[in-house]
Amino acid sequence: MVKTLQELTRPNIWRLKPYSSARDEYNGAAASVFLDANENPYNMPHNRYPDPMQRELKTELSKIKKVSPDSIFLGNGSDEAIDLVFRAFCEPRVDNVVAIDPTYGMYQVCADVNDVEYRKVLLDEDFQFSADKLLAAADNDVEKAEQGIIFIDEIDKIAKKRNSSQRDVSGESVQQGMLKLLEGSQVEVPVGANSKNAMVPLTTVNTRNILFICGGAFPDLDNIIKERLKKQASIGFGVELKDKYDQDKKILEKVTLE
Repeated sequence: MVKTLQELTRPNIWRLKPYSSARDEYNGAAASVFLDANENPYNMPHNRYPDPMQRELKTELSKIKKVSPDSIFLGNGSDEAIDLVFRAFCEPRVDNVVAIDPTYGMYQVCADVNDVEYRKVLLDEDFQFSADKLLAAADNDVEKAEQGIIFIDEIDKIAKKRNSSQRDVSGESVQQGMLKLLEGSQVEVPVGANSKNAMVPLTTVNTRNILFICGGAFPDLDNIIKERLKKQASIGFGVELKDKYDQDKKILEKVTLE
């Protein structure tokens, strides 16, 4: 059975009372400035702090993603999101983190800062990682591995490359395999293999109860949407012009699943 968010979160973090300021507590008419926040009525528009809760941005994103603004987390780049994952879920000197190597160096920095053991799993000669090595780094404890947390950064990169004749190393097959893991599936993992062709026992790992946390920027998403919409353009009276969407400020609202 999958653990609840409260069970996964460090008890002291769960009990933590969020920081609150006058900006958060004020519900009246729109305020021009908050003097208690060291804002001033001069040097507009640089006289005020940006909204720390990103309310306006979350509201717009919620329309695109069809989720509540309260379910959206925005970070100042990946570093902030990675650090918060360590702080919220990893108990210092108790928990450990398993990561492939080489990878983004901020993972180990955050582990060291938060006093969490960091275990590296080296890629093989083809720059691929092996599930059995990952399981071994988790002490071959399948039960605990099935209740773990997996952070996947830049998941938007795991997609079929557009307009490319090169080999799609991280393309459609990898994407489909990743989606199976995210949706929950049973994976056969070799135990104790030291070569690709070794005949070793297999163990089953169920990913259904693993918490996957994914991050990504999805660059050029607006151009992808425009390209799809422009394909619908034709010739004749009453048809849509190909440049109709070039200045569309709400183009991201037209995103669809491929």
